[in-house]
Amino acid sequence: MAVPKWHIKEYLKPSSVKELLDILNSKGDKAMIIAGGTGVYSLAYRGLLKHIETLIDLERVGFNYIKEDSEF
Repeated sequence: MAVPKWHIKEYLKPSSVKELLDILNSKGDKAMIIAGGTGVYSLAYRGLLKHIETLIDLERVGFNYIKEDSEF
């Protein structure tokens, strides 16, 4: 099995929504939000994380769930 190629430089765990939004604003499209992270290796293996440098873990933010809202 080949080792996935990724360029992750940071793994961040913000503790508030404000901190999360600040990180997202500063990192732009080079960041990826994860919740649990079980699928990260699979995404990297398929080459889908080539441009990602920062993983942002939502564990400490306090979200119970994330819901898509069609109004936005």
